[in-house]
Amino acid sequence: MRKMILIMLLPLSVFANQDPKKCADIESVSHRLDCYDSIFGKKEVRKESAKEDNKETKWVYSESKSEMSNTEYVQVSIDSENSVNFSFPYQGEQKARLRLWRSKKGNTDYLTFSIKKGQIVCRTGSGCSLSIKIDDDDEFYIKGDEPSDSDSTYTTVKLTGDEAFRISRASKILIQPTIYKQGYPIFKFDVKNNPYPCCAKYPFFKVLLPNIENGATPNLELVKEEISQKTFKQCMIFLPYRLEDKNLAWDESGVYTKKEHKDSVEWVKYQDDYVEKFICNKKSKQQKNIMYRYTDHIFRF
Repeated sequence: MRKMILIMLLPLSVFANQDPKKCADIESVSHRLDCYDSIFGKKEVRKESAKEDNKETKWVYSESKSEMSNTEYVQVSIDSENSVNFSFPYQGEQKARLRLWRSKKGNTDYLTFSIKKGQIVCRTGSGCSLSIKIDDDDEFYIKGDEPSDSDSTYTTVKLTGDEAFRISRASKILIQPTIYKQGYPIFKFDVKNNPYPCCAKYPFFKVLLPNIENGATPNLELVKEEISQKTFKQCMIFLPYRLEDKNLAWDESGVYTKKEHKDSVEWVKYQDDYVEKFICNKKSKQQKNIMYRYTDHIFRF
């Protein structure tokens, strides 16, 4: 397979005094990524990243520290493009605010949605439901917690790795809450060029996916190969549902790619510590399962 873009872009001097193998021995995922970043450089994951860093964004980045726990937090926030004007007693033009945040040492991403006036409807036992649409994808629902201080103007959602990653890469987001006696307003956010340091819990989102999108796959070594007799239909049952109408997809367990040929279909699943390839062949009526391990240390999460 071709060398990663990441490695192709590195000057030889980078390796002079540092060994990427030392990073693989670090137990903490976030610290391990920091180690790789110090060697390989965050801005060299993608060719165009240097230009992206200079692009304008409507996000506001900030850091804070709790005086009680000494926990350090990183967050980005943005206001909606559109305004709403509720009826009495919440009249007056207002925007909604979207905030992404996590503790610096933590690996869980959170989304806080808030308004200035009004009551976000939350139901006991089922939380505060928000409908969200990312770019042109289908809408889906996320559930926030009812605030412990009984403030009805905001709710906080614990995001999955997939949700956090999709939001961090988005260009536009629509959020539709249920507001008590005010209906279902839609708030629109221009979220391009998000500076949020997403997805410490799922490092393959940060490292692997951008390279695959640019056509660069990691170096692999064969672990084992198995062949079984199956009809094409029987074999295709194992195709991940996320790849049914796509050639590239991801979820919290890995990144998926698919290639369709005249007489076969193959798909690959890149996971934390190994890679699986499946090939369904129409002519031979065979299913081939191949397992690999990463040889590039940066992919050993």
